Amino acid sequence: MGLEKNAAFSRSSCAAALLLMLLGLLLWGMPREKTVSPLLAEKEGWQMEKGAPLPEGEPVFLSRESLLQGTLLLVSPENPLPYDFPAPNTRDIRRMVGAYLPVREGAMLHEDAIYALCTMQFEFPLEHGITFIRGALSHAQQEEWRRAAFDRFTRVYSLQEALEKTLQQIPGGGESEHQTGYCMDLIMTGILRLSGQDPLQYNETGQWLKENLWKHGWIRRFSAMDAGCENVHIRYVGKAHAAALQLLETDLESYLSLLRREGSVTIKQDGEIYCHIYCFPCPDSCYFPLPENARYEASADNTGWAVIALFP
Repeated sequence: MGLEKNAAFSRSSCAAALLLMLLGLLLWGMPREKTVSPLLAEKEGWQMEKGAPLPEGEPVFLSRESLLQGTLLLVSPENPLPYDFPAPNTRDIRRMVGAYLPVREGAMLHEDAIYALCTMQFEFPLEHGITFIRGALSHAQQEEWRRAAFDRFTRVYSLQEALEKTLQQIPGGGESEHQTGYCMDLIMTGILRLSGQDPLQYNETGQWLKENLWKHGWIRRFSAMDAGCENVHIRYVGKAHAAALQLLETDLESYLSLLRREGSVTIKQDGEIYCHIYCFPCPDSCYFPLPENARYEASADNTGWAVIALFP
């Protein structure tokens, strides 16, 4: 009898927790002020509006490991990856697509990111003036890269200066976006290479990338030009989030801050719903209601929140 009561209590507690979560999602998705226009941004046939309807469906379990495999993790020396961050599901680019892409031997990326690079190559040949040089790195590889940079700096600067430059310019293990499996560094070549010039302006390929990265799910994150060299750092976030970032003309940090503030938004293309995006607190694993056979992308943001892009 005691076991039956405990089981009934456990079921009722679970149901209550789910009900509270769904109510919270509903409240986050509601506009904060009725006097404010629901339109957040509009550009080239794309629109972002405040709010999104609460999905109808059974709560689906989203594990911590699967959320940490998402495309939206914020990673920096101030916000490192968890110590038990699961190794990303990456593949060797050259082994997967051969010489189809101008990439250095041994470079790794998540399969979705490789496919997105291939769609760019299909639309615009990338063979001229560009080389993809560095993709996914493990914790150990990131540390080795940092040690190698320190060794180079000591040949030019004092020991103290070399250490300062290394810590400023090269993240340590757990502090780099490359460990997510969705980032790639590239170098551009061209005749015109003025000091301080954007590397993507060196040639026609770079200029095309600057205008079209987002259409294939990529965004530009940090140009190593700011650190005194000429690499360009790009990151795959998926088409929905790349379109949203392009609409807002902002960076990933500001975009995630907006999602946390709004709770949910709707992305439209030419007046038709492209996707709904939901953001809610999720410090570990969580449940989210999803229609049967729904197409969605889920990611943690590495600050205690989860983001779901749900496609119609």
